[in-house]
Amino acid sequence: MFMANVLISTIYDSSAVIFAIKKFDIDKVILLVDTKPDTVQSNSVKSIREVFGNLAEIKEERVDVYNIVDITKKVVGIIDSILEKDTIIVNMTAGRKPQSLGVIFAAYQRANRINKVVYITEEKKDVVTLPMLSFDLTATQLEILRNLKKIDSVSKLEKKLDIQKAMIYRNLKDLQHR
Repeated sequence: MFMANVLISTIYDSSAVIFAIKKFDIDKVILLVDTKPDTVQSNSVKSIREVFGNLAEIKEERVDVYNIVDITKKVVGIIDSILEKDTIIVNMTAGRKPQSLGVIFAAYQRANRINKVVYITEEKKDVVTLPMLSFDLTATQLEILRNLKKIDSVSKLEKKLDIQKAMIYRNLKDLQHR
């Protein structure tokens, strides 16, 4: 079965996306487009489709460029929908800063699935590969985080999660440190 190189990319001006498609021999492109794209962004998406539409599958995902949390959730969902055997490259070069942050946070949440996160310099088209961080939380830490808003004391967390207080405190300390 065919292994694909998938690019998840922010977009405003098309130059960095076009460069990434060529540089990484991309088979599938997922463009994160504003919910209400302006003329520049719309033309950039159109030009990418015209140049690469016969060579790569091109898909658009609409995002609110200022909602970091929703962007992160959407990109995590995109990453989770990509086949395990495929290589994923994330390009966070173009677009607004909150959009780029959401994309990076999603990549860090799924660090085990991401081949690389890149930024392409405008001046020389140098590829800057960002370090991969991972937020590898334990199942206990995830359960604590899921319940923190609903439960206002360690005693209640202890009862709800059936975890000893010492363990809760240890995990809370680790989460606070992270």
